[in-house]
Amino acid sequence: GYLFWGDESWGLADVVGAGTRSFTAEDFVKTKLIFCAGKNLKDTGSSWYYQALSSGGMNKGDIKLIFVDPRKIQMAEDAERSGGLFLQIKPGTDAILGASLMQVLVKNNLYDKDFVDKYTTGFDTLKETVLNSRFAPENAEKVTGIPASKIKAAAEMLAKYKGQTMVLF
Repeated sequence: GYLFWGDESWGLADVVGAGTRSFTAEDFVKTKLIFCAGKNLKDTGSSWYYQALSSGGMNKGDIKLIFVDPRKIQMAEDAERSGGLFLQIKPGTDAILGASLMQVLVKNNLYDKDFVDKYTTGFDTLKETVLNSRFAPENAEKVTGIPASKIKAAAEMLAKYKGQTMVLF
């Protein structure tokens, strides 16, 4: 059996086969972008994060960090220092941010169409949903507190590093 840590673990197990992490330690070396939302890797002592930060690519600018959190903790400074972004979000508005990021990606055809065609279902429904004007970065800014320019920059960074991004939450 598996040891599950939180409510999301059952869904994660259905998608990636386990209720714990879905990455390898090697991913922290090979990645070009870490998108981290609501997880304090630095203060919880993640050895993988410290490797990426100290001797790894974040210190050299080879790995960028997009950090999403209501608090401006040290990881926010790490994100900006790495050439990434700190998205200071109002609590409870993560879904709006996600939909807004997806709107920018979809509207500008910045997503991986081959991957979507081969491995996803329901993309037309997602596309129709995120293209709603309420998820435009300018409208999402009013709800999330994150400037529209930063939402657009984050989406562009996700597009630039597609296939080379770790998403941690």
